[in-house]
This record gives sequence, C-alpha cells and structure tokens, in this order.
Amino acid sequence: MEIKCEFSADDPNKPTRVPYQLSNLKKVRHVDLSSNYLEAPNYKKFTPLPSVTYLSLFFNSLVSEFPPFILNCRNLTYIDLSLNNLTGPIPDSLAANLPSLQYLNLSSNSFSGPIIPKSLSNFSRLQELRIGNNNFTGGIPTEIGSISNLRVLELQNNSLGGQVPASIGQLQMLEQINLNNASLNSTIPLELGLCSNLNFLDFSNNLLRGGMPQAALSGLKKMSQFGIANASLTGEIPWDAITTWTDLESLELQNLQFLSVFTNNFSGSIPRDLGQNTVLTHVGFSNNNFTGELPLGICNGFRLNHITLDGNNFSGPLPNCLKNCSMLIRARLEGNQFSGDISEAFGVHPQLLYLDLSRNQFTGKLSPNWGKYENLTYLHIDGNKISGNIPPELGNLTNLQDLNLASNDLTGPIPAKLADLGLLLKLNLSNNRLSGEIPPQIGNISYLQLLDLSGNSLIGSISSGIGCFTIPLELGLCSNLIFLDFSVNLLRGGLPRAALSGLEKDEVLWNLKRPSHRRDPMGCHCDLDKPRIAVAASQFFIGRISSRMPVKPHLYVPLQ
Repeated sequence: MEIKCEFSADDPNKPTRVPYQLSNLKKVRHVDLSSNYLEAPNYKKFTPLPSVTYLSLFFNSLVSEFPPFILNCRNLTYIDLSLNNLTGPIPDSLAANLPSLQYLNLSSNSFSGPIIPKSLSNFSRLQELRIGNNNFTGGIPTEIGSISNLRVLELQNNSLGGQVPASIGQLQMLEQINLNNASLNSTIPLELGLCSNLNFLDFSNNLLRGGMPQAALSGLKKMSQFGIANASLTGEIPWDAITTWTDLESLELQNLQFLSVFTNNFSGSIPRDLGQNTVLTHVGFSNNNFTGELPLGICNGFRLNHITLDGNNFSGPLPNCLKNCSMLIRARLEGNQFSGDISEAFGVHPQLLYLDLSRNQFTGKLSPNWGKYENLTYLHIDGNKISGNIPPELGNLTNLQDLNLASNDLTGPIPAKLADLGLLLKLNLSNNRLSGEIPPQIGNISYLQLLDLSGNSLIGSISSGIGCFTIPLELGLCSNLIFLDFSVNLLRGGLPRAALSGLEKDEVLWNLKRPSHRRDPMGCHCDLDKPRIAVAASQFFIGRISSRMPVKPHLYVPLQ
C-alpha cells in the first residue's frame, strides 16, 4: 500500500501538521508527504508503522528534533527529511534501530552535534548518506569506513573540522564524496586512491595541507568531477595522474568541460596538451603561482565561456583559438605577464560581459572591433603597453559600466562618442598621452561616479567664458560624481563654479597638479565650510579635513 499526498495551497481540507492517524495504517509501505509545508505533530500520538519502508517528509515546515516515531519504524530503507528546520543531534540509536536503512537524507536542516553516532557499523546496508548543509561538528569519525556499501557521502557545508580519516579508503563502493566547505584541516589521505569507483570528489573551500598526492589520485580512474578550489593546497598538480582519468568531464580530454583550481598555491606550468579535442567550457586557475604559456589548444572546442587566470605568472601570447570562442562570457586575465597584440588575440564575442586584461604586457592598438561587444559591462585594459587612439566605436558599448584604459601609451583626443555610454559609472583614462580638450559631452553621463583623466597632456584654459572651459560646465550634470581627477595635465586657469554647482557630494574633485602660488580655485569667493590648507609632497589641499581620509576624498586643487 502506498500513500502519496499532495495538497494545493488553497485546499480547505489541507492539513497543517503531519497527520498522526497515518500510524493506524499498519500495512502501509510507502509514505510521501513531501512539499506540503506541514508542521510537526504531537509525536506522542504516533504508534509504530511496522510495514513502512519508504518515508519522505522533505520540504515541509518541521521544527523539532529528529522525529522519534521514525526510530520505531524498523523496516525503513528510505528516509528523506531534507529541507526542513529540524534541530538537535542524530539519535544514538538510529543505526541500531534501522539496520535495513539504505538511504538517509537529512540535508538542509539545522541538525548539530556529531555527524553520526559511533554505531555506524550497524549501517551495513546504507548506500547514500546525505547530511550536508547542517551544523554538524566533531570531525568525520573513523567508523565511517565500516559502512561498506556506501556509494554517496555528502557532508558539505558543515563545521566538521579535523582530518579526513584514512578509513575512507575502506569504502571501495564509494562513487561520490562532497566535503565542500566542511572546515576540514587535513591532508588528502593516500588511502583515498583505494576508492576506485569514485567519480565525484569535492574538497573545495577547506584548509587542506600539502599537495595533491599522485599515489592517491592515480587510483581514481573513473573520476569525472573533481573540485579543489580555494583549498590552500601547495606544490605542483600531478598532471600525469590526472590525465589517466579518462571519464573526466571537469581533463581527458575528450569529455573535459569544467576545470577549476582557483585560490590555492599551485605552481608549475599547464600541460601543453590540456584541452586538445575537448568541449571545455570553464577554466579557472585564478590566484595561484602558475607560470609559462597557456596550452595552444586550451579552447580548441570553441565552447569556452569562462576563463579566469588572474593572479598568476602566466606569460607569452594568448592562444589563437581564443578569438574563435564566440560563446565567451567572462574573461579575467589580469595580473599576469601575457604579451602580444591585444586586438589580434580577440575576435567577435557577442556574449561577452566581463573582460579584464589589466597589468599585463599587451601591445598594439585598440581596433574599432572593440566596439562590437555590445553586452560588455566591464572593460579593464589598464597597465599594459597599448598605443594609438581610443577608438570612438567604444561609445557603442551602451551597457558598459566600468571602463579603465589607464597607464598605457594612448594618444590623441578623448572621443566625444564616449558620452554615449549612458550607464557608465567609472571612467579612468589616466596616465596616458591623451591630448586636446575634455569633451563637454562627458557631462551627459549622468550616472558617472568616477572620472580620472590625470597624467595626460590635455590642454586648454579654464576661464569664465563658457566657450573656453576645458573643464566643461556640463560636468555639473554628473550628480553622482564622487571622484574627479584632472591632475598632471596642461590645464590653465581656475575651476568653473558652474561646472561643480550640480555636484551634491561632499567629495567632488581631486587635482594634484603642482602649484606655483596660491589662488582661489573657483576664481571667485570660496564658500567651502572653513577651508583649510595642508601641504604634502608639494601639493596644496583645500576643503574639509577628515579623519577618514582618503576613504572620503576631498577637494584637491592647484593654488596659482
């Protein structure tokens, strides 16, 4: 006999609690009350259900300790209590009372205490133990190795701490282990290599010590998904072992789709044949100490949509295949030593949202094709060796919010078409060799918060005549502006008050140009609240002095 209850939200007959009358059905075998938002009943009214083998109460509103009536349902093989708010420890007698149990899911509750009592050896038939997303503590017990039929072990998102016990190697039927974010402080045990049926293993977001033992990884021939991101591992990746994982979906290469080892301390180079003949979609090597060039075939499948390599010491040109990855969405390559012509490295990427190439050694000019990334919201190319003019076509990137081309060798004028970037929040063109006047159309970018044009060769005079303003009146329309830097240019005269009259923020302008003598920066009476003058490194400061400086920037101007 099977009971499956589903109630609509507006059903007037829908019960609010788990009905204790179920325990009167002595022959029922299958009870499924999942996804009904039921609350906990008075468990004292329950009597044993001797025939029930399947019990699912997942995704309800149970707020209590482990339901005690379950301990008397001695023929249970399947229990799912996930997605409730159950608290307290797992009963010590659970394994002894339910020796036939094969599936136990307590995930996404608020259970606490040891993950499982030490009577684990009684769980001789248990195949799946899913208790992630709780508050369990006390480490992984050595007795875990006695659950000889275990195939799935999920302990993620707990506060277990401690070591991964060597007894894990006794679980030779094990196919999946999820230890992500379990507060482990452990090495990877060599005995793990005995779990030859493992196809999923996630150690991410723990404090693992040492490296990845080749002896352990060599035994995992069936591995398809392997996670070690943000795990504090050191040393080189044992590529010789990993490339024997012929079913790997997330490195061999026929099936590899997802590879992420970010935020460890790995070193060495990436194997030259990585990515050959793959359908690789995601590569994450961020925040390690990798060196050398990228494999030429890392994106041969042209399906790459995420590549994050920032914070390493990669060098050389980018692989030619990258320009053909039309599905590219996010690329973070900043903080390396990549070189080569920046425009030749990229093709047409209509889905691209985020591109950071800053702090590398890229050369060449920005071609008009950079204006075709119509979905781009973030573009940083600062800290390279880019030359030539800023292409006006960048004004076609109407979704762009952050544009940084600073610290290159760009020349020519600032294109007035950049004013078409209506969603732009930050514009940094500092430390180039830009010339000409500041386009007054910049004032049309109403959301602009940061404008840094310092360290260029911008010219013109700042006078009371509107047609002569190099710092245009229209900047006053940028009511969200909180950072403005025109320092180290060839600007002359005072600052037009009208250009700043619409700026409501207290912190409106930086200017670090060396002064020759003091002068009212506005060219008229200065009504700042008790303006003061401070001298630092030959720079004069006028404005409110704040103990939080430079968290809140103030008004820096040349005094002439």
